[in-house]
Amino acid sequence: MTSAPDAPPLAAPEPARTARPGTELRADWNAANLAALTAACIAAAAVLAVRNVQRSRPAGESVAVDASRAAAGTDLINPNTAPVASLRRLPGIGPTKAKAIVAWREAHGGRPFRDANDLLHVPGIGPGIRKRLVDTKWLVFGK
Repeated sequence: MTSAPDAPPLAAPEPARTARPGTELRADWNAANLAALTAACIAAAAVLAVRNVQRSRPAGESVAVDASRAAAGTDLINPNTAPVASLRRLPGIGPTKAKAIVAWREAHGGRPFRDANDLLHVPGIGPGIRKRLVDTKWLVFGK
């Protein structure tokens, strides 16, 4: 594409001068355009923040779910036989503590958990977690 011989050469718009030295705006960007761009950036950041929060929540560890299942008396878990995946459903027990329960159980194979107090021998399980497990009635003991 060629321009006509008598047409002036194309030039970029001159930046607009502002009251603050060193701050310049393009002539074709006015305050409304900048406000709209700022609002769009803030909205995009908010959407990303919400998505990150939603992704960071562990599935199945909602207090409402725990309370309803415990009230129904279903899905009782025997810590003497339950695999890691089942132990993770217990309130306050994540993957690390579930693996610790299984490891302790395997290391002490001849001595099963008789009650919730025996779980205090497992590293990472203290009186607070034991109380939650007893109060919500999630556990059943036996061989």
